[in-house]
Amino acid sequence: MQCPRLEQGGNTLFGFADLVPMRAHVPFAWIMGFDLYPVETLEAKKRLLPQAVREGWTCLFYHDPDEALGRVVNEDGKLRAVALEATV
Repeated sequence: MQCPRLEQGGNTLFGFADLVPMRAHVPFAWIMGFDLYPVETLEAKKRLLPQAVREGWTCLFYHDPDEALGRVVNEDGKLRAVALEATV
């Protein structure tokens, strides 16, 4: 799976592709039902999502019908996506 990562001026835009296609898929257990390699997908999510939190990435959830761009935050040990305006 290709996940584009663009960096400029200390900011990162990361496109999660089908790894995290919508904000609802941020929790580790939410993996697409047709994924042929769910174990690898879970490993990638466990590596990339905490990095997105630490580094404050702007995240592209390209299938999300409401908010395609957002950030991932850690609230009491649980990861969730928030809209960009909610992080300012």
